Amino acid sequence: MKKIILLLAVVLMSGTLAAQTGNTKEQDIRKLLELTGSADLGEQVLNSLISNFKMNLPDVPDEFWTEFRGKYNGDDLVDLVVPIYDRHFTHEDIKGLIVFYESPLGQKITSKLPVITQESMAVGQEWGEQIAKEAITTLQERGY
Repeated sequence: MKKIILLLAVVLMSGTLAAQTGNTKEQDIRKLLELTGSADLGEQVLNSLISNFKMNLPDVPDEFWTEFRGKYNGDDLVDLVVPIYDRHFTHEDIKGLIVFYESPLGQKITSKLPVITQESMAVGQEWGEQIAKEAITTLQERGY
């Protein structure tokens, strides 16, 4: 029963949101990307790339990397991602997701997901290493 009430509230709120904002689907996708933190991904990728370049190419002066970094904008990645969301979600889906990510639970998942992802990747790596070790041991035992 609670799920039905929650679903009804989300549907009603998304309709209210659309009437209030009059946003286009693209505008709403961009808002969703900001709410989920995905809009910052381009800047994070660029900064990570430059940091890795600097570490691997220590003889290149910082001025080069500053100039090089200035050629790119993290929003360029958002521009590439918007059509992907557009293909996979209806405008009503996007509006519903905005309502969810503006809710306390949506905000909580946005704040916790990076840590959960990092921990999950670490556990997955350990799991994969255990499987690889077992495969190697089994192959050696069988004389391969």
